[in-house]
Amino acid sequence: MKTPVLLVANAPHWLGTARIPRGLANAGFEVALLAPRNALAEKSRFVAKIGYLPDGANQLQWVQAIAAMVEATSPRLVLPCDDLAFTLLSRLVLRPPAGLQPAVQARLAALVRDSLGDPAFYRVSVDKTRLPAAAAALAVRVPPFTVTGSLDAAAAFAAEHGYPVVLKHSHGYAGQGVAICQGPEDVARAFAFLAQPPASGSATPVAILVQVHVAGRVQYHSIAAWQGTLLAGWAADQLHASHGHRGPGTVTRYRRSPEVRGFVERLVRGFGITGLLGSEFIIDEATGDAHLLEINRRITPGTHRGALIGVDLCAALYGAMHGRPSTSRADLDPGEEGIAVMFPQEWLRDPASHYLRDFPVDVPWDEPELSRRCWRCGTTDDGPCRGTLPALGRARPPRGGAEHARRRRRARARRGRGAVSRAPLRIVVPIAAGTMPDVVARIVGTRLAEALGQPVLVENRAGAPAHRHGAGRQGCAGRLHAVLRWRDADDPAQHRGPAGDRSFPRLRGDHQARVPADADRRASGVSRRKPAGSDRAGPPGAGQVRLLDGGIGSTGHLAAAMLSMRAGIELLHVPYPSANLVMKDVISARCR
Repeated sequence: MKTPVLLVANAPHWLGTARIPRGLANAGFEVALLAPRNALAEKSRFVAKIGYLPDGANQLQWVQAIAAMVEATSPRLVLPCDDLAFTLLSRLVLRPPAGLQPAVQARLAALVRDSLGDPAFYRVSVDKTRLPAAAAALAVRVPPFTVTGSLDAAAAFAAEHGYPVVLKHSHGYAGQGVAICQGPEDVARAFAFLAQPPASGSATPVAILVQVHVAGRVQYHSIAAWQGTLLAGWAADQLHASHGHRGPGTVTRYRRSPEVRGFVERLVRGFGITGLLGSEFIIDEATGDAHLLEINRRITPGTHRGALIGVDLCAALYGAMHGRPSTSRADLDPGEEGIAVMFPQEWLRDPASHYLRDFPVDVPWDEPELSRRCWRCGTTDDGPCRGTLPALGRARPPRGGAEHARRRRRARARRGRGAVSRAPLRIVVPIAAGTMPDVVARIVGTRLAEALGQPVLVENRAGAPAHRHGAGRQGCAGRLHAVLRWRDADDPAQHRGPAGDRSFPRLRGDHQARVPADADRRASGVSRRKPAGSDRAGPPGAGQVRLLDGGIGSTGHLAAAMLSMRAGIELLHVPYPSANLVMKDVISARCR
């Protein structure tokens, strides 16, 4: 029986929220979601139950929605998916709203303590003006800093330590609430903006963190923790990011980082942390020393990637909850590293990025609705994209100028090399996910994507005939058939494989094959190389191995094409309208 867990999200378009249900479900959790209507996470097929937050809800209404969802799902853990969700959950323990029934408050507070850890450090761990001092007390290195509500004190600190300096508000995300100042005028302007009094009209001066700017690369550390113990985690260097270098990473290099891991262990133990979270460090380019920047006590955009690299944070959390060892590693091996390309963040940052071509891209192909939403809507981790992406998920470059001319030259060069369309192919599996045809389709889809250089989407639609989905060749299978229907292998002039690659299977028309009258007569031969000495004597198909399946483009057809290509054998493809008719004719010996 699966363990119920509740995801709480206030930001509807954050991809971290939408990608984590898969990892949680595979680890053994039953995932429930509380979010605004039309949230991106709704499209995940691994969400079992969904509740909606009222539009424009105040704190009490938000708490009532949480209470109703907890009553309906009885979760063992509640996981915040954004900073506001963590703040509101922490207030259930620290400052519950007036009017909340004591019994409800007690139940929710106990759940939050079990899910987030020691309440004494909720605010300290996420408040940027309080974290540096608390981290330094735990022997975690931080950049030299001061916290002040006075512009004069901020200017004096900058004059003493030299420019540039960094000014930070107590809270912020995706680079918001942060200013890098190159001189006194920048300090004055940034301080005036960040120190604006809150909407409540409080007369208390707003405290601002002033830090020495450390030049270097950003390094993330994704974390799973339980009651003050670090369970698993890995480091990732930021290679590219949205909004310059201050936004979330779009391309990272994951690796092992012993120094940062030691700092993380001290923070988790000192703050008594439980849950899934992330931390951010800056690695000094001159000395290589790591300095703590912030802790994000929520699901981060890279949390779900642990399962892909063998450091599964969800599995580690599930095992700790049940007193069992984790089924995954606690960290990467020494010297192990790789490139992670985030989708659609990197696509939105640079549609022509070579990382999209040269490295595996983090596209949720096994979640068709979520994939479609990402392709069509072009959402990012900090909200909806400005403007909608085209149907294929690529942003249109502006016309005119040198950059447009360079793009056109690159496009002509790709066409000259025989590049094929990068539009996604869709394989429709007409039965439920997890069955053998579905497994074969996903294996074949992965190989096709690598070979063709374009995405392949496997979609489960119970009752949909895989070879006749859509209207004629305008449907999914029609497009796939159009790509695979290359000509006779014996005629190189008619070959239409991608970039002239002759290792691909070719389909050859053979309308004289012996098939029953009620079968689809568009039979094709699948051939890699012709057997030696074969002169095609006798009736069509004589001496060939026959493949009978549910139609052109079906999973059986694609699997046989791979077998033909690997084994070097010749198969005669006989497509049927359905697999049931295949069994009927084989048993009755109508097709030999």
